[in-house]
Amino acid sequence: ARVPPNDEVQASAQVRLQRSLGCTKTYVTDDGEFDGEDMAASFNLAARAAGLQVLATQSFVPKAADYTSFAATVAQSGANCVLISADTESNAVPVTKQIAAALPNARIFGSAGLAESTYTEPEQGGIPDAIDPRVLITVATLGPNLLPPAGRRFLAAYRSRYGTPQPYAIYGYEAMSLMLDAIARATDRGTSTARRSKVVAAIFATRHRQSVLGAYSIDRNGDTTLSRYGVYKVVEGRLTFWKPIDA
Repeated sequence: ARVPPNDEVQASAQVRLQRSLGCTKTYVTDDGEFDGEDMAASFNLAARAAGLQVLATQSFVPKAADYTSFAATVAQSGANCVLISADTESNAVPVTKQIAAALPNARIFGSAGLAESTYTEPEQGGIPDAIDPRVLITVATLGPNLLPPAGRRFLAAYRSRYGTPQPYAIYGYEAMSLMLDAIARATDRGTSTARRSKVVAAIFATRHRQSVLGAYSIDRNGDTTLSRYGVYKVVEGRLTFWKPIDA
């Protein structure tokens, strides 16, 4: 089971975002890892259904020393938008830099794996500030004003104790909260033996849970019923919530 919306939801949100910003020819890149390839495949399906042209999908080598030829291939396609479906640790920063140099007028879109300070902040090895205005990242976390009071309290408490939270901090908190609640339900609030099968059943029986994310249920596939994604800009190296987008 998972608390954030799955890649099908993210892909639909990405397609809607790109179409709203005038993308007509998108080049999809991924890091060849499971999550990156899965999101790229989901995006292709969503783009085809929505009539957004995908020129090609190509994986890059995560630990390559240089991506000049890779970026040149992307540029030769004539793309006006590029999706990078990857984790930061897969060398997404140099890939982004060289694609940005090869396609100086293209918009660059990142999947949720890039929604972290190590990708956005130059001081942590992230992309240079000059690229910031061209980059948009989709991540399941919404802005504080769109969260319920419990979510805003969590963010305030986290910030007070640890500093600015990464976008997925609230999902880590909610995942553990759901697990503890499922254990409590599966053990009659701690009065009976904890059995894994009962805990799993309790998670899948989650309905209309009131949480820091808002109300949600877990469906039979283990997915959340939440379906909104946040769109983040990069402003002076910091992820900045821009707007929500529905899948």
